[in-house]
This record gives sequence, C-alpha cells and structure tokens, in this order.
Amino acid sequence: MSTIEELEAKVKSLNPQELAEFREWFQRYEDEVWDRKIRDHQAKGKFDALIAAAREEAAQGKALEL
Repeated sequence: MSTIEELEAKVKSLNPQELAEFREWFQRYEDEVWDRKIRDHQAKGKFDALIAAAREEAAQGKALEL
C-alpha cells in the first residue's frame, strides 16, 4: 500500500469532528506552503517584471484605484 493510499484510508476512517479538525489543519498547512512559495518567488525577483508593468500602467493612468 502506498503512502497516499494509507493517508486516504486514515482520512476516510476519521469521525466527523476529527475530519473537521483535519480539514482546518490542512487548510492552514496549505496556506503556509503558499506563503513560503510567494516569499521565495518575491525574494528571487520573480515578480519584478509584473510590478514594473503595473507601476507603468498606473503612471499612464491605465490602472483603477482599488
């Protein structure tokens, strides 16, 4: 049995309260992973071109203020 199959079996065996708690934990975990990825991309300059383009559009009056 693969690790994924083992996890699936464990999740399926949870009672409703445990499943709710797991779902909340997993959502927090995914949020943390996403945040780390965004910070890493920002630190590597992967957003620099997008930021520059947005600033240029704003300077040209093409952007709407939120």
